[in-house]
Amino acid sequence: MEEVDRWSEREGVLCSVNRVAAGTDPIVLPERAVAEGAVWFRDGTVAEIYERLRVAALGAGALSTRRFGLQSNPAEIPVDHPLVRATTSAIAVETGITPDLYPASAPWSGNFYGPNEWVGTTDMHRATRVLVRIASAWADQTTKDPPGLT
Repeated sequence: MEEVDRWSEREGVLCSVNRVAAGTDPIVLPERAVAEGAVWFRDGTVAEIYERLRVAALGAGALSTRRFGLQSNPAEIPVDHPLVRATTSAIAVETGITPDLYPASAPWSGNFYGPNEWVGTTDMHRATRVLVRIASAWADQTTKDPPGLT
């Protein structure tokens, strides 16, 4: 796990370890451990990032690696785009804090893509209010300046 952390720092990606399973007896060293997580990145493809992560994990002693769950290439829009401004504003109104850019989930949550994925209900309600504010601001923006008509 430490090597994966070092790899993510070198690569400039965000890694989230969501679950580690290693045996059932707390006083017996297990023969096998399984770690599950997610990686967020800005450059490259899923296949390229996975291959570099796989090499790092195998080099650190992992016996195997396997991809599963949702896999997609990253998407990005410019920071000055009206949708980014509407999102930043909506979050600031709800939380009182102007957020930094972050490519992951809005509410407090964990164990992504696992059988026991969870989300904090208070944060989920706040995230829902943020989404309503974003949609409203975006509708106002497109009403004032309809795409393709000016």
